[in-house]
Amino acid sequence: MFPPSTSDENTVQVVLSTAHPAKFNEAVSASLINSQGFDFQRDVMPKEFDGLLDLPRRVIDVKGTGEAVKEVVINQLKDLFE
Repeated sequence: MFPPSTSDENTVQVVLSTAHPAKFNEAVSASLINSQGFDFQRDVMPKEFDGLLDLPRRVIDVKGTGEAVKEVVINQLKDLFE
């Protein structure tokens, strides 16, 4: 929560944000299918995302509790720094 932008101490700010449309390729493309000249790659995808989907994926399935997740994270970090 951010501090109030006014001098009124009773003011509360609520800040909302959304994910980038590039994360929802299918939904964005489907909703704009009738927009003349629309090109998802050109109009939505940031240039920083170029080649991102071509990079290797590293996925670890963790079954169990939060402790199991914590253990995996710790072990992965150890592997990175040893």
